[in-house]
Amino acid sequence: MRAKLSITFFIKVYKRLVFTTVYSANNPVYETCDIHALQQLFNSLGITSEYYSFQTMKPQIILGEADHDHLTISYIDRNQQKRFTTSRLKLERGIFVMYRLTYSLYLLKWLEDRMVKEHVLIDRFHNDEIELFLK
Repeated sequence: MRAKLSITFFIKVYKRLVFTTVYSANNPVYETCDIHALQQLFNSLGITSEYYSFQTMKPQIILGEADHDHLTISYIDRNQQKRFTTSRLKLERGIFVMYRLTYSLYLLKWLEDRMVKEHVLIDRFHNDEIELFLK
């Protein structure tokens, strides 16, 4: 129980630390108006399709489902289940939410990989912990 509380605390602190990275004032996502431009932005940040998809449901990704000028976004967990899903968002808002969730997942998974390699973490983050960080 104590370890679970420590991980939860750590995730909340890390979320606050990366807040300014994800929500920077001069962020190019505010100028992004379509999915292709969002993918280019992800590429420029080093975020590969390992962390997001607009077509295929894969474990531990952010899935964006486009419908004309709307986007519905879900976090897909380790079991390939939709852990949470947004309402149907207008494309402009959906692009920002897709960016925020994908960039946040990328930062958490980057830290997780580093902590596992350094033997700070024994297990990878669980679905509940990832969901806590993303929301």
